[in-house]
Amino acid sequence: MRDSSELLGSRVLQTRLLNIVEIALGISRAMPRDSTDSSNDISSRVAFGLLLIVLVGVVLLRIRLLALPLERDEGEYAYIGWLMLQGVPPYAEAYTMKLPGIHAAYAGLLAVFGHSVEAIRFGLVLVNLASVILIYGLGRQWSSRVGAVAAAALFAVVSVGHTVHGFMANAEHFVLLPALGGIWLLQRSQACQRLLTVCGAGLCFGMAILVKQTAVVFLVFALTWMAWNWRMSGFAAPRQFATRVMGLLAGPLVLYGMLCAGMAAAGTFDNFWRWTVEYPREYVSQVSWSSGVDLFLLTALPIAMFAWPALLLAAVGMYASLRSAGRATQGVFLVLFTVFSFLAVCPGLYFREHYFLFLLPSVAIAGGVGINLLSQTLRQRERFVVPLVLVIASASWSLYADSDVLFRLPPEKVSRLMYSENPFPESAAIAEYIESSTPPSARVAMLGSEPQILFLARRRSATGFLYMYPMTEQHEYAESMQRQMIGEIEAVEPELLAVVTVPSSWLYRPTAPRLLFDWMNNEIPRRYALEALVPVGEDGATEILEGELAEAAAPQIPVAVKLLRMRP
Repeated sequence: MRDSSELLGSRVLQTRLLNIVEIALGISRAMPRDSTDSSNDISSRVAFGLLLIVLVGVVLLRIRLLALPLERDEGEYAYIGWLMLQGVPPYAEAYTMKLPGIHAAYAGLLAVFGHSVEAIRFGLVLVNLASVILIYGLGRQWSSRVGAVAAAALFAVVSVGHTVHGFMANAEHFVLLPALGGIWLLQRSQACQRLLTVCGAGLCFGMAILVKQTAVVFLVFALTWMAWNWRMSGFAAPRQFATRVMGLLAGPLVLYGMLCAGMAAAGTFDNFWRWTVEYPREYVSQVSWSSGVDLFLLTALPIAMFAWPALLLAAVGMYASLRSAGRATQGVFLVLFTVFSFLAVCPGLYFREHYFLFLLPSVAIAGGVGINLLSQTLRQRERFVVPLVLVIASASWSLYADSDVLFRLPPEKVSRLMYSENPFPESAAIAEYIESSTPPSARVAMLGSEPQILFLARRRSATGFLYMYPMTEQHEYAESMQRQMIGEIEAVEPELLAVVTVPSSWLYRPTAPRLLFDWMNNEIPRRYALEALVPVGEDGATEILEGELAEAAAPQIPVAVKLLRMRP
């Protein structure tokens, strides 16, 4: 048993560690005055212990599904990241409407942790842990340690839910990390008035935008928040305010300018501009307002059922802040952060599950504020017990609602539950077959939106089109894209074709051009022969049929991945 000096040393170390975290997050200078009263708060030692429990919980929740099969967006990021490690510049051999920040992040993960699914999932664990710590920091800026720990716990739990695709390493996770960093730097700058801190916040927002263009909404939020604070100061020091605005905008403008210059130097600027500026204008115009409302309800209702305790606490926090005397600034921040976070979910009106990850930080921080305000209305004995019980109950509900995914189902079954008849569980076996039956220098033509197979097989594509969707939509570029893809494949003459007959891999619109499909129906049977067939099954089991078995089974299996070899 340790003696009293050892115990005292351990407590001092815990206190110092949390103080280091708080100083690094700029909390001590940005804290509201009324939340620094230690008599109304838990000690730093207790807060450190609770935050550590939350972080360990994040690891335990996520580590079981490190082998969860990649989905197609992750496949794109991983494949292009792998190309970058091979020295191939973005947009040279792979076309995407995302900016290359997410691909660079994946390239970093692959370089450090290796070429595997587990490496990507482990990288996501680290990103999520860092985001939880930043949520604690932002919560500490607006409430006590009780509220900050509550915010961190709420975010940790709701961001892992399968209703928001929390286990998948989607771009939203990689946007939130620098965006949250930019927000707490901005908050710190309000207290210390240092232009360098504002410029640092701008760089963070710029990095977030380079991961995904919709992150520009968080930059607009930052500008709005700065304008509101300037208004509250009586529009004092207009020159200083203008300088701070320019300092905030400098980071994104410089980073984007450097990106454009880099693409020009690499000779890929035309592709970069076409795919990240021109085509996205067509992409966001595909969904009508009525369809967008339907998509929102279809996606948002399951998320609300999973996270309703956190949503309720967040509503309490925002309402109480707006209604309480002396807390207008707190309430306005929470409302603005929530509104702009929702706007980040809306572009294109697609409302995909992982888009809602953008809302979770504002919900968690508002929920932490609600917990903090509740604790201040209670007697000293109940002040910390009741909030702890509420947080545990909220987290327990969400964990129970997702218990099959979190604790029971194997990774392949989780993938099938989330993505239905998509060939994600089968991708590893298909990739292994391709890798074993082709030389490393071989090019593979993927006729379907399954770039994860290319990544897992370590084979470069015969065409830059990783997704079929741009060519099956109704817009002015669709036919020219189809013609370009056909030309690229015919120029390479790949030894192996992978034809995906899964409807969700194409999402064909009846009004879209049919040039590509006519070519597939007429030219492919003449030039290629079926070698293997991989049925896409509901149970996630993978079976590879070869030769005559594949030929015989093909007419009876409409949903499959067909591997075709060039005829002699």
